[in-house]
Amino acid sequence: MFYRMFDYNTAEKQLLDRIQGKLEARTPDELAADEIETRLSFQKFIGKHEKYVSSHRRIPNRKKYIDFLHTAEQMRRYTAIHEGIITIRAEEGGLGIIEMFFDAIFHMDSDASHSRMLLGLLFMKYKDISIYARQDGIVIQVFAELYDEEAIGSPNSDQLPS
Repeated sequence: MFYRMFDYNTAEKQLLDRIQGKLEARTPDELAADEIETRLSFQKFIGKHEKYVSSHRRIPNRKKYIDFLHTAEQMRRYTAIHEGIITIRAEEGGLGIIEMFFDAIFHMDSDASHSRMLLGLLFMKYKDISIYARQDGIVIQVFAELYDEEAIGSPNSDQLPS
């Protein structure tokens, strides 16, 4: 028999405790210097973001929107089978968000392969997926950009999207 336990959680908590100890031991001068550095870093980040936004534009992608709504319908059916709660938000040319909540997910032999296939497709289709446990259950969130981005001034920027 082989048995081995890997406890990454405790090591992470110890690291966070050491970091918290260092943060609490900072002097008022160090706090002021950190605050200034943080403010400058944030302003630099915002400047880069604003520059990117001003040089690109969003082009609504109808295919992504329809595909997202189709996936959301499949997940709605899955949520109904497992007696969960689902929230679907989608804006054409904007963001799509699916949020599912389950007390627990139980699979019978007959539906386990269906669940694996459906959730596997979800993970393959969307890269921004979050799964986490709350005190009262499990949450699965899916985020999708339902648009394409194009640089302003590029050769294709004068053409209308198809």
